[in-house]
Amino acid sequence: MKDLIHRFIFFALLLSFTSSCFAQGQASKNVVTEGGATQEFVTTLNALETMSGKFKQRISDNDDNELQVTEGEFRVKRPGYFLWKIAPPYEQVVVGTPSELKVYDPDLEQMTIYEKDSLAGSPAALISGDVKRISENYDVEYRGENNTFTLTHKNSEQGSFASLSFSFLQKGKKKLLNSMVFVDKLGQKTEISLSKLTINRTINDDIFQFVPPKDTDIIIDG
Repeated sequence: MKDLIHRFIFFALLLSFTSSCFAQGQASKNVVTEGGATQEFVTTLNALETMSGKFKQRISDNDDNELQVTEGEFRVKRPGYFLWKIAPPYEQVVVGTPSELKVYDPDLEQMTIYEKDSLAGSPAALISGDVKRISENYDVEYRGENNTFTLTHKNSEQGSFASLSFSFLQKGKKKLLNSMVFVDKLGQKTEISLSKLTINRTINDDIFQFVPPKDTDIIIDG
């Protein structure tokens, strides 16, 4: 049976870099301060207007025992649009727009619709916005040797995660989002690796309009 908690954590992370336009800003090559790391993180994400490719997701417990592995394909268009298709045997379709999030489970013949406001408290709500908002909620550490930004919540009691990490691959002057790792308060880890990436090509909004098959049960969670 699919773990609903793990899936929700995944949705929240994905939203964290697609739910709104990030502020523009200049960043130095050598980031040595928390504020500089925050600005570098925002600027790096801001350069990725659209993304598409393949993904592989691995969930493990605090002893690194593998709990689940899924893979599939995705498309992202900022601000606020994404399409995430998980391949069988854990088939699922996740579609996000600026106003709502739809999760379709073919095996359950069920689709759940989340209003964006209902995700308050998730990384989506905490990270989406400008540099000031990120710095108010998170400490940001940048490791230049592997182009990785690690975010930890300033208030451990409020944060949903122990840490969030975003790693980028340098290709010429561009940085491609290569992998994401997030660890919850129980030590469970979700690792997402991306491949066959295409960035900043036009993606039409109608791609993110999803209508489930007839007789699908619709659940509104708002």
